[in-house]
Amino acid sequence: MRSFRLVYLLFFLLLLPVACQEDVLEETAESTGITWWSTNRASSFNMKMEDLPVFEVLQEQTGKKITFIHPPVGQYELRFKLMLASGKLPDIISHDFLNDYPGGMSGAVDDGIVLPLDGELLREALNLRAFLEENPEAAADIQLPDGSYACFPSCNADEGTSTYMGPFIRRDLLKKHGLEMPETLEDWEEVLSSFQADPAIDTPLTFYGGNIVDTRFMIGTFGIDWSFLFRDGKIIYGPAEPAFINFVKCFRSWYQNGWMDPGVLINSRRAYIKAVEQNTAGIYVDYVSNILTYERLLQKKNPEAELLPLAYPRFDETAPVPPGHDSGRFIPFASAYITTAADDPAAIARTLDYIWSPEGRRLFNFGIQGESYNLTNDKPTFLSAIFEKEGIGGYKYYLVAGPYLKDREAFMQSLRLPVQKEAVRLWAAGLTEENRRSFLPMTGGEKGARLMDLKSTLDSYAFETAVDVISGKAGDDRLEKLREDLQDLGLAEALELCKVPD
Repeated sequence: MRSFRLVYLLFFLLLLPVACQEDVLEETAESTGITWWSTNRASSFNMKMEDLPVFEVLQEQTGKKITFIHPPVGQYELRFKLMLASGKLPDIISHDFLNDYPGGMSGAVDDGIVLPLDGELLREALNLRAFLEENPEAAADIQLPDGSYACFPSCNADEGTSTYMGPFIRRDLLKKHGLEMPETLEDWEEVLSSFQADPAIDTPLTFYGGNIVDTRFMIGTFGIDWSFLFRDGKIIYGPAEPAFINFVKCFRSWYQNGWMDPGVLINSRRAYIKAVEQNTAGIYVDYVSNILTYERLLQKKNPEAELLPLAYPRFDETAPVPPGHDSGRFIPFASAYITTAADDPAAIARTLDYIWSPEGRRLFNFGIQGESYNLTNDKPTFLSAIFEKEGIGGYKYYLVAGPYLKDREAFMQSLRLPVQKEAVRLWAAGLTEENRRSFLPMTGGEKGARLMDLKSTLDSYAFETAVDVISGKAGDDRLEKLREDLQDLGLAEALELCKVPD
C-alpha cells in the first residue's frame, strides 16, 4: 500500500537533479537531537525556529536539542516530496496531513510515515491526554479510526481564538454620505453604491489578498460554504446546493457593478496594497490586527478617518447572523506529527507534552516573563512595548504557530483597541458547534485516499466555475448545470465515503 501511494512521489523524484535530492538527505543526516521539519516561521528575523525564545526555553526545560529542517522559500512542496520519497524522515513533521496527503492523516499512518499516539505514547503525554479527555470535540478532530491520535495538535479549543478576519468600514465615509452601518445585503448594496459614486473611493470593497474562500465572505449569508459542511447532523456539499447559485449571482452582481477590486478573483495582493496605501478603499475584509494599522495610515492624510468593524451581512432582517471567519479547532499545518523514523518516540512525546503543561502553555502563548509579559495578580499580562516594535523584540518574535493550545486571554490581550475586541465578537456571533465542525475524512486506507482526491477535484471545479461566472467568462448555463457536473465528477461517491462522527 505504501509503495502504491508513493508512486507519484517516486516518479517526481526521477525528474529532479541528483544534487537537489542530496541536499535534502544531508539536511536530515547532519541534524542531531530531535529533528523537526517545518516551514520557517522565523524567516522574517533571519533565523531558524530553534533560535526563537520560546523554542530556546523548550530545549532548556526538556534537555532536548531541537534542530529544525526548513525547506527553502518557494521549494516547500518539492522538498517535502523528496523527503518522503527518500525514506529519510526527521523525528517530527509539521505539515497539513489532513488536507495535503493522500488519505489524510490516516493515509500518513497507513503509509508508515506518521506514528500514531496510542496507549504507550499517550502514557508519556499526560498533559495532552488530560486535555483530550476533557475536550472530546477537540479530540475527535485528531482521532484515527482505531481510537489512537494522529499528532500533538495546534488547537483553538475556544471559538474566541479562531476568529480573526472579517469586514471593517470607513465610519467617516458613512457620515459623509449620511448612511447607517449596513446589516443586510440590501443595506450593504446601498453603501457600496454610494461609495462607488464617491470620486475619492476607487475600491468600495476589497479583500486581503483577494482571498474570498478563506474569509467566507457572503457565502455564509446564503447558508452554505465552499466545500463539505454539516447541516442538521448530515454532511452536504455546499456548491451542489441551490443556494450556491444564488450566492454566485449575487457576488457577480457586486463584482460587475464595480463594487470590488478586479483583483479579488486572482488573489492580487498588489492591487490590494495599492488600495490600502492610497486610502481609496471603503470596506476592507482583513485581519483584525489591521484595523489599527490601516487607521493609522488613513489618519496621516485624513485625521477624521476612523475604522469600525462590521458583522458579516445577513440575508435580510429576519435571517440569522451568518457564520463568519473561523480557522477551526484543529490547525493541522502547525501540529507536530512524530514519524516512524524516531529512535526514541517516547522521549519526543515527553518533549512535546511539555508544551501542553501549564508552564508550556504560558510559554507559547505569552512568551518570556520579563521580556514579553509580566505577572499581574498571578496572571500574565503582555508588555505594551512589544506591540510597538517590529522584528526582534516585537510581538511576533515571541509568538509562533505550533503544537499548543491557544489561550483566549492571550489572544484578547493582543487586540490593542476596543474596536478590535468588538470585531472578533461580531465576526464570531454566527458560529455554532455544528458549523464549526471540521469535515474530516477519518476513513483510512484506499477509501480515505479516494475521498481526498474527490474532494480536491470537486472543490477546484466549483471554485473555477464560480470565478468564471462572476468574471463573465461563463454564463448562467454553466452555473445551472454545476450540480450535474459535480455528480459526473464523483459527488455521490464522495458523500457516500463521508463518515459522520457520532
